[in-house]
Amino acid sequence: MKATAPGLAERLPAIVPSHSVIGSVASYFVDTFGFSAECRVVAWSGDNPCSLAGLGIGQPGDVGVSLGTSDTVRGGVRGAYQLASDVHSCAACT
Repeated sequence: MKATAPGLAERLPAIVPSHSVIGSVASYFVDTFGFSAECRVVAWSGDNPCSLAGLGIGQPGDVGVSLGTSDTVRGGVRGAYQLASDVHSCAACT
């Protein structure tokens, strides 16, 4: 985060278990979209990050495929690679 978003860590909330209730829905959503004022906000993540974490992908040579909301292939590599212009690459520090 230091390289891409200085100061971000200090603005983020604490990490909590994925089933934690972290608050109530904002009044904007109650007033605008008819959400119940009793609606709770729960910590969660998307299917691709969860599948990556669940598979333990992270070492060079590890590969995982996620077929869902979007189809992704993830793998662990050493160093940076130059890919074709029609390929999306996302480097992570994990």
